Amino acid sequence: MKKNNGQASVEYLIVTAMLVLTLLTPFGDENQNVLERSTTAVTDWYQAFAFSKSQPELPRTY
Repeated sequence: MKKNNGQASVEYLIVTAMLVLTLLTPFGDENQNVLERSTTAVTDWYQAFAFSKSQPELPRTY
């Protein structure tokens, strides 16, 4: 029986390369890739979160 030395390493490199290409391939009308869209979404969310935390507490009305 023939041994397959290094097959897992080759598969890992191929899968990793495909993931990187997928993340960096531009798509959509804005021609952004997945990493740019993800970064924009996280930045927008954090700015909204920081704004909401900077607002004063609402007064209690009993």
